Amino acid sequence: MEEPSLHTTFLDLNLQLNGPTIKTSTFQKSMNQYLYIPPLSSHPPSCLKGLISGELHRYFIQNDTEDFEKMLVKFITRLTNRGHKLKDLTPLFLQAAATLNSNDMPKPVQEDSSTLYINWTYHPKGLQQTDLRKALETSFIPCPTTTCKLP
Repeated sequence: MEEPSLHTTFLDLNLQLNGPTIKTSTFQKSMNQYLYIPPLSSHPPSCLKGLISGELHRYFIQNDTEDFEKMLVKFITRLTNRGHKLKDLTPLFLQAAATLNSNDMPKPVQEDSSTLYINWTYHPKGLQQTDLRKALETSFIPCPTTTCKLP
């Protein structure tokens, strides 16, 4: 319970009433340890890519330019503190930043009865996505391009 005021925090969002407008900014707990995926983890590379893309998008829509830049610096610092190399992070950040002002953000996948899911445990030295794609393309009868869509 809070006393009535012009400022409050809800989940990860600071809300500030400024006359007829509402200013938002990202809220982060001071005790958060930011234990992001370490670089030697066996997670697929897409996990780090998704983390960076998602966080940048969230920071972009929640903050003004000045606060966004501050959050970006903190995020990069936290990832490098976890052991990631800036040279490895830079292409991921540039790729994620390229989608911020566009409508290129991933859309939810529409499922239908022809959707096939393959659940395969990832291992860095195991079967790769390209191997799965080749197996899929050579195992199934080709179908018309209007009904078959491979990512």
